[in-house]
Amino acid sequence: MTRTHGFTCRAILREAAPAPPPGDQWIDLGAERHRRRGGLASSVWWHGLVAAVAGVSLLGVARAAPIRVGLEPYPPYSFADAAGKPAGFCVDLLDAIGRRENLEFDYEIKPWEEVMDDFNSGRVGVLANVIYLKSRTADIDFSVAHSALPVGVYLRPELADLSSFEQLQGKRVAATRNAMTHIWLLAQHWQGPILATETVLDSLRAVDAGQADAVITSRYVAERYIREEHLNRLVPARFDVPGLKYRFHFGVHHGDTELLFKLNNGLAELREDGEYERIYGLWLTPLAPRPVRLRDLLPYLGPAAIVLLLVLGALWRQRRLLGQLARQTEALRESEDRYRSFFDDDLAGAFIADEGGRILACNPAFVRIFGFDTVPQAVGTELARLFPRPAEVSPLDDLRAGGKVQTRELEMRGRDGQPVQVVANLVGTFNPAGKLVGLKGYVIDTSESKRLESQLRQAQKMEAIGRLAGGVAHDFNNILTAIIGNTELALLNEGLDADTRSAVAEIKSAGHRAAGLTRQLLTFSRQQVVQPVVLDLNAVAADMEKMLHRVLGEDIELQLKLDPALGRTTADQSQIEQVLLNLAVNARDAMPEGGRLLVETRNVDLDETYTRMIAGLRAGSYVSLVVSDDGCGMDAATKARLFEPFFTTKGDGKGTGLGLATVYGIVKQHQGHIDVYSEPGSGSVFRVYFPRLAAGAEAAGTRAPMPLAQRGTESILLVEDNDSVRTVTAKILASHGYQVAAAENGPVALRLFKERADGFDLVLTDVVMKEMNGPDLVERLREDVPDLKALFMSGFADSRVLGQVGRNGTFTIVEKPFTQQTLLRKVRETLDRAA
Repeated sequence: MTRTHGFTCRAILREAAPAPPPGDQWIDLGAERHRRRGGLASSVWWHGLVAAVAGVSLLGVARAAPIRVGLEPYPPYSFADAAGKPAGFCVDLLDAIGRRENLEFDYEIKPWEEVMDDFNSGRVGVLANVIYLKSRTADIDFSVAHSALPVGVYLRPELADLSSFEQLQGKRVAATRNAMTHIWLLAQHWQGPILATETVLDSLRAVDAGQADAVITSRYVAERYIREEHLNRLVPARFDVPGLKYRFHFGVHHGDTELLFKLNNGLAELREDGEYERIYGLWLTPLAPRPVRLRDLLPYLGPAAIVLLLVLGALWRQRRLLGQLARQTEALRESEDRYRSFFDDDLAGAFIADEGGRILACNPAFVRIFGFDTVPQAVGTELARLFPRPAEVSPLDDLRAGGKVQTRELEMRGRDGQPVQVVANLVGTFNPAGKLVGLKGYVIDTSESKRLESQLRQAQKMEAIGRLAGGVAHDFNNILTAIIGNTELALLNEGLDADTRSAVAEIKSAGHRAAGLTRQLLTFSRQQVVQPVVLDLNAVAADMEKMLHRVLGEDIELQLKLDPALGRTTADQSQIEQVLLNLAVNARDAMPEGGRLLVETRNVDLDETYTRMIAGLRAGSYVSLVVSDDGCGMDAATKARLFEPFFTTKGDGKGTGLGLATVYGIVKQHQGHIDVYSEPGSGSVFRVYFPRLAAGAEAAGTRAPMPLAQRGTESILLVEDNDSVRTVTAKILASHGYQVAAAENGPVALRLFKERADGFDLVLTDVVMKEMNGPDLVERLREDVPDLKALFMSGFADSRVLGQVGRNGTFTIVEKPFTQQTLLRKVRETLDRAA
């Protein structure tokens, strides 16, 4: 059947492939490759000559050995029938070509990758169904296209609303490994995961099982598999794939010109005698109508030409109108795109609702603010349900009355019921009768700023109370110093009768109890003098275990869970002990019927996400002391006032309300933080954070034993602006052998210092005085005597003044109110210290 004259060969190259479906541009890639080749492919006529010679030489000769053809499972193109034999459009087409070209084919069906492996190794000579790619031309010579199929996208039902290919970006796409779609997706730099499968059926099954979101393949093949395999969870997309076309060719090894020519020649002959039409109709026409060719329409073109001219005349008249309409449509589309982009990208929560407040549309920010998972989940929600009391939605009532609501601060509720603070702007849409028919609005989430504002108000309130407490304690400490000092002097008088001595002792005891109260006030106000050392919280907790057992009682179980790798912090050990003791006492009172108290230590790193919600707390490394109980717990109102001084939930006479206030003051004075988690009936957890020292810091040293008070003969310049304190201090020092010169302020002290020729051994001065404070006075005196020793008295720790004290090297402070033993010991320590 092979024809050898030049006319027939030209017909072969021109009509070897069928016309593509409507809308496809036909590209004869096989002929194009023959035109580009040198040698045998240099001209169409030369191919005819070669075919003629080959036909004559082979006439009457038996067929050569079968040529192995690689097929992938791709119905209706190629598949195994019920008996397991190869069948399909490509098999019938190749068999028909073989009969005409004296060729015999042997078929083998495998997954695409295995087919390509066999082809590359030479075990397969023909690829029955391959798409042209420039990257493949180094190994494959392509015939003219034997068919073309429309490309389709099939999705999971949940994605059926996607309206464009761009919206598919980022989704999981299944594709046959190293086949056309897989290669094309890689070339497009696909933004989402690509699930590589062995066959098209595997890709379709992956989408049906929810392992992938979409598959891109031939519509004919997909529809057949969906019908035969009962894949019910795939839906066709409403959009096409731009730039992707399926045109199928036969492929032979690069340079196998003779076999390629026979395939092209056989295709041309099948087209000429109508056999191609029969095969195409058998396999492909039932799936989609066969494209109509131009020559089929020739008998009808004459009458249609007249009608066409009339139509063209009418269309020509409307050309300008249609062009204008197209431009307007494009402008409208661009406007809608800009609006949609603005709506979706806005950081404020935007929404549109109907007259009843049912949400019709919203943006991702609205979804995020109110805790919805997706936009479709938020759509349909009644706006009233996002308010604490849905029946009393005053903003909507105000909107109906006034047309708009501007910059209104509202407390709303998220989907989970949690409060959401917002600033809202709402605008209503009304019909000509003045009835509300819709509304739209923006809400800005202010929850975080409101939370910080509340923390700031609380901190300011605590700071104001602290300043008040510090001022009261300072004045009270001066009074207590005079009371305690005079009672101690009075008790030294051996002539007192028993009743008088008992009364004086009771006054002294009351003064000490009052001193303890002022110390708690100063601790709360962060004005207590601290003596920081490098401290191990594990050691503090372990040392206090026995004391805590006694404080808690037998009906409360105490457990310690200490981190052996705990870091160190810098703190006043006695104050940290006070924190632990006060928290334990608070827990004990919350467990009147017994329970369990757990003390834990751990290393903690606080990031900015956590610390930015807490005013004054910096991100960094901390050591944490956690005290938790399983007591009665607290409600929100109690937690809000927990650290206020004198606030207590205990009965009359059962507490001062300073325990947790003291804890708060100590923690803040050490640049730490404390937070509380508690609910009624669920116990309480107190977490205390102290800044952690860098690795390698020295372990805490032990305190040196305090020496006993000693007498002395040295000269002391006493400077104190409170008359009572100055008098009793001078008496105590003089009664123990010291020579005392007393001054009521700084200028008098300067004069006395200059008048004394042999100078003074020690300056004992109050820190805070009206005309000249203690640090300034010592600095003036050391201009003349650089090694002058100084001891400071203080009723509270003013950080600015203590900073001045520290400027001049080592210093010692004796806290008011002091006992005479404490005063004499501090004086002796200062005098004995090397200059």
